[in-house]
Amino acid sequence: MARRSEHGSVLVETLAAAALVAAAGMVVAVAAAAGLRAVRQAALVERAVLIAARDLSALQARGAPESSDYSLLDEPALGAGATRGATVVRRGDGIAELRVTVTAPALRLPLTLATRMLVPQ
Repeated sequence: MARRSEHGSVLVETLAAAALVAAAGMVVAVAAAAGLRAVRQAALVERAVLIAARDLSALQARGAPESSDYSLLDEPALGAGATRGATVVRRGDGIAELRVTVTAPALRLPLTLATRMLVPQ
């Protein structure tokens, strides 16, 4: 016949094991939530890069005319108030500096793509 102290010991060990399993489950749940946020942020950055790259490509195809253009973006994924700014500055040495910046409330920081190209003087 088992003693009461043995029953109590088994109960305490069972409760301790349950608490450890619950703590491990909490750690896994927090990691999964952080992973989902990281995946969502990566998808937003990818969308912003696509927009900026498309605009840089269009500016290069037009021969990089000196310009400055800012506009609101109609991109539901980036959130209301997302903007895109494109500037082209032609230097005196035949180099044009092209810069496109995408900002959005959903992005943590503004995303800027920039390049230079040789242009006829």
